Amino acid sequence: MRDQKEKFDYNQSQPLEKTHIDLKKIDFNHLLNDSLLQSSRQVAEKPLPENQEFSPNIEPSADDSSPDQPTLNTFYEEALREIQQGNYASASEIMQKAIFIDLDSRLPSLMVKTCDFWDARLKKLRHLPLLELFPATYEAWLNFYKNIVRSDTLVLDRVIHVVRMQVFGNVIEQLKTHPRLEQDAQYAFALARAYKYRGDYDEAIDIYALVLELDAKNPSALAELADCYAIIDEEGRAKILFREAFFHGADRILMDNLESVMIKQLRQKTRELHLPETYLAEWMAVYGVVFGLFDTSRELSNSEYARLNHSIHALRAQVEEHPEKRGFLVPRLIYRLFWLIDYFVANQVDAQVTRQNIEKVLFEIKFLDERVYKKYKL
Repeated sequence: MRDQKEKFDYNQSQPLEKTHIDLKKIDFNHLLNDSLLQSSRQVAEKPLPENQEFSPNIEPSADDSSPDQPTLNTFYEEALREIQQGNYASASEIMQKAIFIDLDSRLPSLMVKTCDFWDARLKKLRHLPLLELFPATYEAWLNFYKNIVRSDTLVLDRVIHVVRMQVFGNVIEQLKTHPRLEQDAQYAFALARAYKYRGDYDEAIDIYALVLELDAKNPSALAELADCYAIIDEEGRAKILFREAFFHGADRILMDNLESVMIKQLRQKTRELHLPETYLAEWMAVYGVVFGLFDTSRELSNSEYARLNHSIHALRAQVEEHPEKRGFLVPRLIYRLFWLIDYFVANQVDAQVTRQNIEKVLFEIKFLDERVYKKYKL
């Protein structure tokens, strides 16, 4: 046990301490109550008002000096106003004229491609069932980035913003008309995502709260709510929610839907360990603890502690019985063992007993994955 003692250097005069947020008033059996899910109302980056004009870095040509001759910037602003109204065909016609104003600029042709893409795509989206509208719009958004924006983000910066506001705003307006929105988790979830991708994080937080009232252990909703908090720099809440989300189902979290720097860095650092991509989400949970991202824990109720123990025993048995499934069972078990250590630290009564309990868990982690054991620090 010497190795474990070096790993866990315990001093009876200095009891174990770990950062905890006092969440006793939160009913985690229903997961997260209003006190945690209330939006901080911190304002994320505000979108530009629809009527505010923006002058891109476009140098006028020598022929633009005449006050009666339209400039590239004139066509550009006029086209943006049409896009804001969803009139992509009109915006395309305007920018086709602008191509001849400045033959050296790539902006007009890129805007024509953008407008033609969304004009065709929105015509198809109109005929979809309401519940399919957000995923189809999101898929179109990814294709837009892949096939048109590509390396031209700087050239199309304002265009991207205006299109994003318009297309996801369209989804929001249609979903808000659903008569049973507040009773249907699927529609509420789609609306929360639309707000999030539009950049309306406060509104998204409120709707994610509604989703969790209807579907309390939805790992994707928890993770995306955490992502919203991380984006608006409320890291304490983000860490708690990410920690819960990965516990309830790392494999059910859509990682591509998470945009915060916090989670992107964790994903990248975990990938650098050359772990199987299939089980990356499970290992992200483990290394979220190892790298200190999930270092903010909460107290478990007696019933939650009992369920945690049951889950650990069940996973131990599965690891023994199904060695071919170790790829995802081992990280899932290690993550729960980390939760068990947090419980011992938070509920120590007898220092010697607490030390022995933690050493046993550390020994098990070492047996399961020595690399994790060596990197982990209490």
